[in-house]
Amino acid sequence: MNEYTVIDCRAAVINSEQTIKARSPEEAAMLAIGEPLARGGHHRHLVCRVYWHHEGQKNMVRLYAKAAA
Repeated sequence: MNEYTVIDCRAAVINSEQTIKARSPEEAAMLAIGEPLARGGHHRHLVCRVYWHHEGQKNMVRLYAKAAA
């Protein structure tokens, strides 16, 4: 398990950051936000950014709300 920092981009709250141990950025976001998210989407549907370190490099992925079926 890795340690991920999830930053909720929807929140107007000053402390919208959580550090979570998970197997993937999507799992970390699911634990923090409580809804399934996708890596692709329109910038208006951005929900959070997830950061983690791997082999000395800082990585980030943007996760978006999934489109309604």
